[in-house]
Amino acid sequence: MSDEQTAIPEELSEALSENEAAGRIFGALPPSHRNDYMRWIGEAKRAETRRRRATKAAEMMVDKHGEARPSLP
Repeated sequence: MSDEQTAIPEELSEALSENEAAGRIFGALPPSHRNDYMRWIGEAKRAETRRRRATKAAEMMVDKHGEARPSLP
């Protein structure tokens, strides 16, 4: 896998703007982890699936890394 920069799917961008904690966490993730989330969401063919995955990704980030955590190791 490569750490190439890819465009953030619109659905993920919306989910991160709605969930401030997830947005901060996403920004602190290593590029490879951000790419994994973006790829998972971007691979969905239907817009509804991309929205559902984006919402789930934001929730997973907060669940895994916590709302108050300003940066990751």
